[in-house]
Amino acid sequence: LIVSALLIPYTAFAAENTRYGYGEGVIKDPFDSRTGDTFSLAATSEPLNENEKELINYIADKIPELNETIEIPEKYQLPETRFAYIYTNYMGSLLQFEHPEVFYLSGKFSYEYKLDPQHTVTSLKLIYSKDYADFHLEFDDQTQEYREIQDVIKVDEIRKAQEVIADEINNITSGTEGMTDLQKALYVHDYITVNYDYDTRVYSDEEGVDGNRTLDKMIKEKTGVCQGYTYLYMTAMRKLGIECAPVPSDALNHIWNKVKIEGEWYNVDVTYDDPISSNSISISHDYFLVNDEEIKELDPSNITYEYYYQQDADGNIVTDEKGEPVIIEQPKENSCHISWNDKNWDGSPAIISASNKFSYSPLHSIDGTTVYANGKFYCFNVYNDLCEIIFENEQQFLRERYVLSRDYRWFAQGQHRSYYTNLYLKDTPFYSSTLALYNEKVYFNSPNTVYEFDTNTYTAKAIYEYDGTPDDSETYLYGLKTSDHGLLAEYSVEPFGDVTLIDIPIKAETAPTTPPMPEVFPEFNKPLPCTVDTPEITENKMVNEETQEEEVVSYNVSVDVTIPDEVTEKTEEVSKPVTVVVAQYDENGTFMGFAEEVIDESAQQSTTKSFTVDANCSSLKTFVWSGFILPLAMAEAIGLTTPAQAE
Repeated sequence: LIVSALLIPYTAFAAENTRYGYGEGVIKDPFDSRTGDTFSLAATSEPLNENEKELINYIADKIPELNETIEIPEKYQLPETRFAYIYTNYMGSLLQFEHPEVFYLSGKFSYEYKLDPQHTVTSLKLIYSKDYADFHLEFDDQTQEYREIQDVIKVDEIRKAQEVIADEINNITSGTEGMTDLQKALYVHDYITVNYDYDTRVYSDEEGVDGNRTLDKMIKEKTGVCQGYTYLYMTAMRKLGIECAPVPSDALNHIWNKVKIEGEWYNVDVTYDDPISSNSISISHDYFLVNDEEIKELDPSNITYEYYYQQDADGNIVTDEKGEPVIIEQPKENSCHISWNDKNWDGSPAIISASNKFSYSPLHSIDGTTVYANGKFYCFNVYNDLCEIIFENEQQFLRERYVLSRDYRWFAQGQHRSYYTNLYLKDTPFYSSTLALYNEKVYFNSPNTVYEFDTNTYTAKAIYEYDGTPDDSETYLYGLKTSDHGLLAEYSVEPFGDVTLIDIPIKAETAPTTPPMPEVFPEFNKPLPCTVDTPEITENKMVNEETQEEEVVSYNVSVDVTIPDEVTEKTEEVSKPVTVVVAQYDENGTFMGFAEEVIDESAQQSTTKSFTVDANCSSLKTFVWSGFILPLAMAEAIGLTTPAQAE
């Protein structure tokens, strides 16, 4: 919040040898791109001396006492012109960047100062926000205009708002006991991106409607714009004893943070890591712990791009000749972190971030939130493997703990034809599962199922399967979140479409006991039969780092698949390769994911298929696809007899 002052001619009062004057300060809206206002730091042509810095810090420290008048100690008393200049040009910047907890001063206010015969300021009157004070109108004979005169400061309401802020900061920081500063920075970042949303009212053209910018409103309504995100992250980090500062940018009409980790400063832009979409899958860590050069490179040439799937007139996603969605590239508006203000509030040089310690950290690759359970962080990697984040020897690693999720596919518009793929890793899903922590347990979703993840055994148990009505049959689960009501699943027709929340019952007996294949392929009723010979099975072993013993982690399975003539004829007509899709099931018959591979573009009738299945896989069912079209043939389920079982 920046104060620019309009000094009203001083008003003389009756008291002998005493004059009173007042000035009006306007707190600009510096980051509102709709109005064109930009951020302006305090004037630096006349830098403050140490005594003057102490003066405005003294005032800032006195403001939380919630008095209307602040008496200025004699050692800080200045001539009126210098005091007005300092208060006007520096106080607003100081409050904005160092004291976001001072949310109760008005957005547009006036201040009064008392002058002794030497024209030095001896006291200051503060004007509070209309949310926290009552006013009346009084006619000013000097200006011939009515002035708003402050009557009562609503101290009780301010105290209540302060308690709400303190409680929320305690909620955010209470789960960080035993963490390193790096882990705390990550934990707070993800807490905010999960529990807060960007306030889209900032884009409204309606008069009087705007996004939340103050700390109290950000916390009260759980939504805000960049100021709210910056103030909240800074307040929480400082509560944890970690240095954190704001970074304002004229170029972007934007503000973010710098945080000091292990003796070095890094940029953290929580706003940009929590995009406007209310869908949990949109959360990222691109702007977490990056240096100055890296944050510029995240937006090359001042431009970043958004990617959309092309849609036809009916809203269906358009696919190319290979059956893959057509992607449209479009530059974002006002997209850059190419520059920011080079001075702090007091005119001192801005903080420089030059360390490349986290430049190659896998933390930047994490899409979706992390969760912290039983002393460990978990996330999904770019392949949609559920991983534990290892913090070791000042390095970070993502260690796969559950890999069956790699085979989940979010099909375009729920049509079971083409599916969303990663723009850079073509055979991996573009949208990943989402983690949620509820009642100290970890949950994640597939396109149609919610699972409980056991952090001790690294296994997953299905607790909910989506079985929507026919009107909802083309929707998918795109994320999870928690609320006061419990665990919620987000489902939508498309990744960034309107989200509907489903209450997830947390009861073990609700877990499905039958394979969900009819739900995966609802339109396919009578597939042609194909045959699969008895599979050859070999073990894949790894050394357990804790026990130093070899353990079976997966199996290599090789089978001969015979594809019906009718299938090869159909695939030759459309000139598409045959894809064998292998569905895996556990001992309870619960669907565990796919393994798929293009066999041969010539669609030969008999071929050998090799793939890797999870160690918990008990049976397989094989489908034959043409490209990404629905299954054309299906084999009966076959059981797996592992080498250990054979013994």
